[in-house]
Formats: sequence, structure tokens, C-alpha cells
Amino acid sequence: SRHLPADGVAEARLRITPRATDGALRSAASIDVRLRGAPATLVGSPTRDERGEWVVRIKAPGAPGSTALEVRIDGAVVGIRPRLFFD
Repeated sequence: SRHLPADGVAEARLRITPRATDGALRSAASIDVRLRGAPATLVGSPTRDERGEWVVRIKAPGAPGSTALEVRIDGAVVGIRPRLFFD
């Protein structure tokens, strides 16, 4: 769900799978995520899982609001900006 309680404890996980134009996984890609909006926080740095996907953990703020996630792959901003809502 893109909705989390605004309790300062709840966490969301975002999976990022960089792909080449032919659809192949780009495992050597660098990932950067920035939060825009409510004072949610990143928990640690992006990590890779066993499938080669990047996983980013976001901790909810203690007050209601929303946060847009700006994802960069190899320094280029991705056109999609997922948004999390804290209720």
C-alpha cells in the first residue's frame, strides 16, 4: 500500500529494478533516492536483494502528509515519482 500510518515507526519498501533498453537487468547501475515533502526519512542506504533489485526503506514521519520519491539511476532522474501518504 502507498498509505502508512503517520506514527514515526511504520516503514515502506521501494524496489528499483534498473533495466537496459533490451530489458536486461543493469546490475551495475548506481541508485540514489531523494524524498520530497513530509519529513519521512530513508532508513540506511539502498541495498541489493538476491534478485539484483535495489531496495530502499522509507520511515514514516510522526505527522500526516505525503512524500514524493525522486529516483536517480546513474545520475539521471527517472520520470516516475512514486508518492507515499502518511495518515
